[in-house]
Amino acid sequence: MIERQKIESILDKVRPSIQADGGDVELINIRDDNVIEVRLKGTCNGCPMATLTLKAGIERIIKEEVPEVWIVGYKYCSILNGIVRIIKEEVPEVKEVIAV
Repeated sequence: MIERQKIESILDKVRPSIQADGGDVELINIRDDNVIEVRLKGTCNGCPMATLTLKAGIERIIKEEVPEVWIVGYKYCSILNGIVRIIKEEVPEVKEVIAV
């Protein structure tokens, strides 16, 4: 099991650069399948560069320090979260749904 404090510590390292642009990141969940769920806040919420911030920044750094992490995903709007939940209920073999 991945320790929550370890992920929080990593997020604390990247948080200043995200906050410098008016955003923030919040750890939501560490799933049993080693998927880390975060919420991008402030100006990051809805920003077209949010995926790049997540993948090239947050996910890359977390995976460097905790190699067992499979993917870092962020929470989308509530409508999309509902769609993702339904897809996963109907098709259990789906591991992740990515919005583009």
